[in-house]
Amino acid sequence: MTEMDNSNHYSILVDHDGRIVIHTSRPDLEGKNIYKDFDSSLFEKYFEQVKEAEDIVRMAYEFEGNPVIGIFQKVDGRNWYLSVASIDDSHLLSVYLKHERILWANGVMLLIILILMVMIIKIRAELHSMNKLLTRENEKDFLTGIYNRRYLNLYLESLWNQKKVNQVSLFILDVDFFKKYNDHYGHLLGDEVLKRLTGCINESVRKSDVLARFGGEEFALVLEGVEVSETKRIAEQIIDAVYQLGIEHETSPFKRVTISIGVVIVQPNQLLSVREAVDYADEALYEAKKSGRNKVVLDDRVHKG
Repeated sequence: MTEMDNSNHYSILVDHDGRIVIHTSRPDLEGKNIYKDFDSSLFEKYFEQVKEAEDIVRMAYEFEGNPVIGIFQKVDGRNWYLSVASIDDSHLLSVYLKHERILWANGVMLLIILILMVMIIKIRAELHSMNKLLTRENEKDFLTGIYNRRYLNLYLESLWNQKKVNQVSLFILDVDFFKKYNDHYGHLLGDEVLKRLTGCINESVRKSDVLARFGGEEFALVLEGVEVSETKRIAEQIIDAVYQLGIEHETSPFKRVTISIGVVIVQPNQLLSVREAVDYADEALYEAKKSGRNKVVLDDRVHKG
């Protein structure tokens, strides 16, 4: 990396290996590595120092002729936050930087301390924003944009840990003959099918319901506080909505894309684990597959462990 951003202030999120994860002013630098792409050994030294200290480290150095001050702070187990400001852009008095020997005038030092205090306040807000962004990205499936299995597991565990929770309807949905579809039409069209099915399923459920990609061509859906009859109606509505899309599938006996759904109704408690609830739904899905596909099998017993 041979360029230095000219803006007054910007922020960088760096992972443990020195890779830039987020750059608020230069997104084109994201993915670069400070060890391999920077020409500043002093910058690397500060990064090593903050990794050892695991606390805020103030830094001042010269980068390509530009005096720079900054703050390094740990975000989480593998990420560090860097907030940088150009001293010249801050209209400070003359400051001379030469490697590790930094000569500060008393008045300038006071100004810099004030600037650092302001930067720390900014860091708090930006860290919160970046953490939300990272969390959101880690929770979403990259293809469909819905929740991923990691989020689903965390969500179910949170339900099980609540003192009071309504009964839960857990759906496992699987695209029928999807491997044959991919073999016949190709994986790119297969990806498009998954996106269309995601939109179709979302239109059939409430905003409060949680839809996640369970893996491959499987989805999971969680409904809270829904009666058995309504659960069955929603599942059948999804089956019909997917069928009505009319997506061509020559290698399926239905000649179109269809799905099968296994549903279980559970009462979360300490006697019934999340894993057991998922297994019950999987068993219902297996029955739907075995008995012809393009249908719902509902285990309407309220499992309590």
